[in-house]
Amino acid sequence: MKVIRFRESLLNSCVEFWWGIYEHMPYVHRPDGYQTLNTPPISPEYFIENLRWGLGCRDDASSWAGEVTKDGIFLAEEGGKVEGILVSSVNSEKRTGNILSAYVQRNARGREAADRLLEHTLEHFRKLRLPRVVAAPGRGSSMEVECPIHLSLLGEGFAWGQDWKPAYPNEAYGVFLGGSLEGFRLQPEIQEKIEQLRKEGVTIERVDRGQKVRLQRLDTGLEVDPFDADSNCAFVGFVNGLVIGWTFEVSVFRDEGRILAMVGPEVIPSYRRRGIGKVLHHLGIEEAVRQGARGGWTATEIYNPARLIYQSVGWRYWYTSFGRMSRTL
Repeated sequence: MKVIRFRESLLNSCVEFWWGIYEHMPYVHRPDGYQTLNTPPISPEYFIENLRWGLGCRDDASSWAGEVTKDGIFLAEEGGKVEGILVSSVNSEKRTGNILSAYVQRNARGREAADRLLEHTLEHFRKLRLPRVVAAPGRGSSMEVECPIHLSLLGEGFAWGQDWKPAYPNEAYGVFLGGSLEGFRLQPEIQEKIEQLRKEGVTIERVDRGQKVRLQRLDTGLEVDPFDADSNCAFVGFVNGLVIGWTFEVSVFRDEGRILAMVGPEVIPSYRRRGIGKVLHHLGIEEAVRQGARGGWTATEIYNPARLIYQSVGWRYWYTSFGRMSRTL
């Protein structure tokens, strides 16, 4: 098995290898390290479009975390057949090399390919005199623990710093899951739970962006902003006018012609395990579907039982992820 650099004449072979891994998966992992639903109109061309966009990108603040060139894309090859792909980028300002994605078979042969690809990538960064390498560097980007590249990275000393605290769930070991929302309806059990909570003094209300409502947490007294950049409304749980839970994302966005959703609940510790998070999540999903969403996904910490809430809307487990592991060269 040898490792070579990417060239345009091998693009179709790369696509065939990538699609061979993900064709029957519920998701696909893109060259930039992000994921999406593997439903129509996803096809092998999705890989081509994403990779070419990266090769034409020169914005270090983009999802590629730096500049992608053909010299930074490595292929494991044997007998003229692609056996693995690794895509990297270079952030010249931060003097950091980034490992964005890696595709190998999930077997012993794949582990061999992963080791060889990583070896050549690190040597590439050393020649560029980069002092640091980061795997899955961006918010929302990740690498699959199920893929042998994870073991290869651990074997090469990649880890988190002892004093480093992840800012987002998928920057540590986390769970990605998602799926279709076709046919989703708010179930009677959710309506019944809302009424039960009301009797217990918990009211669930819809709050639209622009409403002049003071959202003050019950536990800390601090104000809450439940809106992300793309969301127009949120669902909030109140006790005596103070916030005990909210959906921090009810947003829909377009990807490859599809409308997809991101929804996530948050409940203060003293009010967890009462079904409030599940109610908030289902209401958020209902709103996303009303806005046209036909699928979506989310990520949570591997130790967080919220993944059971996400599964309750029909989303399936995709993979265990890690992100932002690094090492010096």
